[in-house]
Amino acid sequence: MGWLFSHHSRSALIEHLICADENDAVRWQTLKYALRGNILWSVVQVTAKRDNDFLTLKKNESLRLIYCHLLQKSEGLWGYKSLCEEAGPRYYTCPLRYLTLAPVIRCASWRESVRMYHGPQKEDKMSLLQLCEVPHIMSDGYICDERCTLLFLSLWGRDTAIQELLARLTLKNEEALTQLTLTNPALHEHTLFPGNPDSLDKLTARHQRTRFGTLVHLWLFDKRCRVPDRANGKAFLLLKRDDPHWRERVWTLLQETTTLPLLTHWQNRILALLQSSQMLTPIGGYGGLTGWQLALDPLRLTTLISEAIIAGELCCTSRHSEEHFSSLRAA
Repeated sequence: MGWLFSHHSRSALIEHLICADENDAVRWQTLKYALRGNILWSVVQVTAKRDNDFLTLKKNESLRLIYCHLLQKSEGLWGYKSLCEEAGPRYYTCPLRYLTLAPVIRCASWRESVRMYHGPQKEDKMSLLQLCEVPHIMSDGYICDERCTLLFLSLWGRDTAIQELLARLTLKNEEALTQLTLTNPALHEHTLFPGNPDSLDKLTARHQRTRFGTLVHLWLFDKRCRVPDRANGKAFLLLKRDDPHWRERVWTLLQETTTLPLLTHWQNRILALLQSSQMLTPIGGYGGLTGWQLALDPLRLTTLISEAIIAGELCCTSRHSEEHFSSLRAA
């Protein structure tokens, strides 16, 4: 569905979009709605007046759908463009509670993006974390998995302190660093486990003439953040928070990690399969980064793809995705 401009005021347009209505096939009613800038989010309950194969509803059965209405003013008129959840809108400010109000998942990857957007709230942007094990080293961000295993860590400090840290990470005695404890100004602790030092890689940069003198910026990260482990089907993708192109980046990483032939137009369905089977999971931490963990089970993935092909969900040619409910709301 394209843009439709027909209202002289924004409030009149919103009233039109949330009002109850019906046609020969269904009745719909807006249960909840919320404005986020010029995006109107709504939960709509659709009730079939007769058997409806498109929505897979029997007569008098109901289904709740999430809608994203984009609002815009042009040439004196307010207009809108409606996107349903299944279309995978690239907007993620939908209130989290709407995912519960509409429990039937139409697009798992979009829901994960919404959860990532509303994930652990950033602490004060100016708040650095202090490393307890080695004095005078600060961190402005990290990424870890669900077991708090270090996947990425950004550190700042003087050269001698950074060298001490790197040396202690490689020791095999009681001076070895088996965990890293970071604290914020409120003394809240963030604990990371570096694991096997052989699995870590590093980059450094030297910054001179700072207000604190010469500082070294150290990035420690799992080698699989840079090069996928194709033999074991494991890789990590680091992204800036709210990266609008995360889906394309994950798809590229998948193609670099697996040996399975994947057609480009399978992207949305394959990513949804990976998330529902826990082979693609979000990872988080502290600071301005977030990410995804890819842990492929080749046999399981092959089975899922085969089942999707047999069910007609994947085909050799690209088909234009229909937007749910697009024909139900008259202009």
